[in-house]
Amino acid sequence: METTSRYLGDLTPTGETVHFRAAAPDGLHPDAKKKLTDADLEIVDDPATAQALIIRSKTKLLLPEAFATRPDLMYVARAGVGVDNIDMRQASEAGVATINTPGESTRPVAQRVLAFILAWSARIREGTEALRDGTWPKGDKNVEPIDLTEKTLGIIGYGRIGEETARIAGPLFGKTVYTDKRNIPGAIPLEELLRQSDVVSMNVSGKDPVLTRDLLKKFLRDNALVVNTARATVIDLDALLEQMNSRGVSAALDVYPNEGKPEMFRRASADASEETTTAKIAKHPHFLGTPHTAASDQVTQKRLGFEAADRIVEFAHFGTINPGNLPGHTLPAITLEKPKADGNGNGNHTPPRSRVVTLHRSVKGASRRLDGIMAEHDVNIAQSTNAEGPHKLAMTLQDIDEVRTEVLIQILGALNEDPDVIKRRIMMFSA
Repeated sequence: METTSRYLGDLTPTGETVHFRAAAPDGLHPDAKKKLTDADLEIVDDPATAQALIIRSKTKLLLPEAFATRPDLMYVARAGVGVDNIDMRQASEAGVATINTPGESTRPVAQRVLAFILAWSARIREGTEALRDGTWPKGDKNVEPIDLTEKTLGIIGYGRIGEETARIAGPLFGKTVYTDKRNIPGAIPLEELLRQSDVVSMNVSGKDPVLTRDLLKKFLRDNALVVNTARATVIDLDALLEQMNSRGVSAALDVYPNEGKPEMFRRASADASEETTTAKIAKHPHFLGTPHTAASDQVTQKRLGFEAADRIVEFAHFGTINPGNLPGHTLPAITLEKPKADGNGNGNHTPPRSRVVTLHRSVKGASRRLDGIMAEHDVNIAQSTNAEGPHKLAMTLQDIDEVRTEVLIQILGALNEDPDVIKRRIMMFSA
């Protein structure tokens, strides 16, 4: 019978085999860290020495210097939905593959959308403030609940979170409509969605503006609720504030510009005109908000850490990148079959003993030169694959038959000298 041969480590230029190195500078749940160590990865304290990083929001990889200080870095896993803290073009130029972990955040973020909708329709904030002030407002129009069964829910961005929002919140409404930048069945134009919707949920990916001043002014319904759990930049906040002041629009936000800076929510001086837009919205009677905590519970954070750790282990053990082929990253899905060994030891199947992982510029002739390096060293390529990303980064995987260590060291040296090779590793497997 066949069994999967075991990854032993990466070959060094001196002929040693060392464990793959990972770092988690933003912290990692202990159980996720254990997943890395159980897979024989070395967790290093200094990110500059790591081949892979697991990051959250704190670490910023937005400038060339961020990558220049991490010369060994080949893979970054963002434990979370967004990748705003990674510049994909800079990562590509540095020969770094990227991935995020959107799956585990889907339900808690959709649940936060639902919580905002229920709090708005039940007038929770208004009732709480009235009771806190010592009044009994029953019968007051300001605390009269809103019946959702004759209202329309509009979802902007019908990906994982948008679909989950429709699944758990949609049954409360008389109608649910959605739009998406992709051409998907059932989607309606954004302008038409705004015309119809009493509640608008922003579930788009990326940070490009979507709800502009013109759209909000022309098409948003009076007294609508706008929920944003995506990114602050997808809505023109100045225009949203105008609609809150003039047309009874409510805003429920979990995301803000300049997050982590409390001064954005405080008056800059005694002059109210110097108050930030964010502060004005936060103080508005039609505001509901949370400080970007939709997916911050400990269970979700643990699961996000698990998913990120899985992606790192896949790359460490097999060279696999972006197995779910998530869009927006430096590379698409790239993988080879896992190395197999013949458990009967009968010699019918000779597994590759080494896998060469090369991150290189996507230029004409690069892949041919990589094959040429193997040919020059009289090495047989058992199987290979390669793919390129949107920013001229490519990756090639090559399985090679059993080769002497000194020849592999020579191959490492040849890869180092190739002008288009950015990062490389040679993985060693047991028989």
